[in-house]
Amino acid sequence: MVEPVLVSRSVWHGLVDVGSHGKANDDAGLRVRLLDHGFAASIICPAGQFGSATFELGQRYLLEGVQILPIAPDHFFIESATVPTRECLDRLFGAQATVIDQTGSRASLQLSGPNVLDVLAKGVMIDCDPRSFPAGSGRVTLLGPLSIQISVDADRTFELSCMRSMAADLWHWIETAAGQYGILVAR
Repeated sequence: MVEPVLVSRSVWHGLVDVGSHGKANDDAGLRVRLLDHGFAASIICPAGQFGSATFELGQRYLLEGVQILPIAPDHFFIESATVPTRECLDRLFGAQATVIDQTGSRASLQLSGPNVLDVLAKGVMIDCDPRSFPAGSGRVTLLGPLSIQISVDADRTFELSCMRSMAADLWHWIETAAGQYGILVAR
């Protein structure tokens, strides 16, 4: 009997090639880093029953190796390199929290570079300027017709995440919006 072999494949496999895209030059205006998180989940907490952490909408948190984005009252999206322990999730969200694994259903990437704000301004439905969207901010919004989660760090690197089924559409939007500046893709 032949045993099946399971191979983990990146969301981006076959969709995006590493290297230069768009305008040919050595100084790409947009840098894209393709991400493959080891774990992603939605967390739903019973009203008012949280763990030890407090979270505000509009902010992104990194606690115990878990990136946390509050997306609605009592509802969070998390990503991490590895699966957090139940004890860790209990500390952060309380023992009554419901964890819905979305590891294989998300596509994430990071955008940075001198033209990142120009590119995002073409389709993100929020103002990504540092005065309106400072480091540590995170929101659920639209990118053109796509529902995305967007956050930004102190280096002005933006992380975008969408449903895996929309990964090709996200990449097409980025290629179209940033092609004039040149795009450099890395893993």
